[in-house]
Amino acid sequence: MVFLLIPIAVLIFLGLPIAYSMGLGSFIYVATTDHISLNIVVKKMMDGINSFPLLAVPLFILMGELIVRGGAMQRLMALPNVLFGRFTGGLGYVNVGSSVLLGGISGSMVADVAALSTVFGPEMKKKGFSPGFIASLQGSSGTLAAVIPPSIILILIGVTGGISIGDLFLAGIIPGIVTALFLCVYVYFYAKKNNIKDDYKPKKADFIHAIKQSFLPLGLPVVILAGILGGVFTATESAAIAVFYAFILCKYIYRELSWYDVKVSLINTAINTGAIMILIAVATAFAWILTRAGATQKLLSLLMGISDNPIIIFLLMMLLLLLLGTILEGTPVTLIMTPLLVPIAIEIGMNPVHFGILMAMNLSIGSNTPPMALSLLTACRVLKTDIEETFPHILIFLGLMILSLLVVAAFPSLALFIPSLQK
Repeated sequence: MVFLLIPIAVLIFLGLPIAYSMGLGSFIYVATTDHISLNIVVKKMMDGINSFPLLAVPLFILMGELIVRGGAMQRLMALPNVLFGRFTGGLGYVNVGSSVLLGGISGSMVADVAALSTVFGPEMKKKGFSPGFIASLQGSSGTLAAVIPPSIILILIGVTGGISIGDLFLAGIIPGIVTALFLCVYVYFYAKKNNIKDDYKPKKADFIHAIKQSFLPLGLPVVILAGILGGVFTATESAAIAVFYAFILCKYIYRELSWYDVKVSLINTAINTGAIMILIAVATAFAWILTRAGATQKLLSLLMGISDNPIIIFLLMMLLLLLLGTILEGTPVTLIMTPLLVPIAIEIGMNPVHFGILMAMNLSIGSNTPPMALSLLTACRVLKTDIEETFPHILIFLGLMILSLLVVAAFPSLALFIPSLQK
């Protein structure tokens, strides 16, 4: 297995993108150490992307493109503004609330961080929030898209781990809200300490207007989750319905989506899907080679050698994911580690749906942890601030996210309650 990892590490060090490094490393390993045809590696790559559930990936990406360009996102954000804007540090709560709602539609961590940083950054600066705090909050809240459905990360965990994507979608709702509430705790204390108050006092007419504005966009997550919960359609079918819903809403009801916007949305979807599918293909072959080499059993034996306590083994797996998340983007970590860790989680008595949600929560933490810190760096880049300015705020937010992960780990019903309703 060392002979597989060394070429990949060298290629990444030389600056080759991780997808190509994994692919070339896999070919080098098979060609030099294994007595099988290279054609099998190619076949495994093709098998990896020849999956019906993966159709949900481009469909949810397209849905996100349509709602951003078609005016639905802006209308959706009116609701958290009237609900939370009047409290101390209200704009911070609005930020988190918008991340919850937008995360349930776009499904992309980086997309949420970039979009909401652009919207909230200037306004929060005017209210007295420091740029470092804003970037830390936006990086942390934006990663709720990894947990709240529809989530690209949850789709990949479901496909590679053999877990129901519909169950993962339903299981992510409460943990996502729990994490959002934990983030709001620091927003409150920061605003209180710095005397950040909002003089915004919404009137009854504002509430009515916000509800009217957000009613139809809110129908997107409602249709997706209600359809899955009621057994009307699968997660993949819900993605197709969501695209149709978003198109009709933005094109013919709001009349803000031009055919040029549709063209750009399709092009961006194709580009993003291509990048993801290349990664899925090479990661599938890589995971197959690891399985063939007995990596799962070797990893389990290694963990059991440290302790046979299931709690310790679980914590070690979470620590491993967290460390990988600090140096790699969430997608490759998901594709590589899910086939290895899910069998171990089942072996120690964990529910695979519960473990899948904890994986997604862990990856959202890694997305804000240096040196990679993709979400945090995205927020810093949009807000034109240095990452050094995010300290100590990002450390506090990371601590709260870790605490929320431990709470969900300790109380599995937080993740499994809603999926159990469809049984």
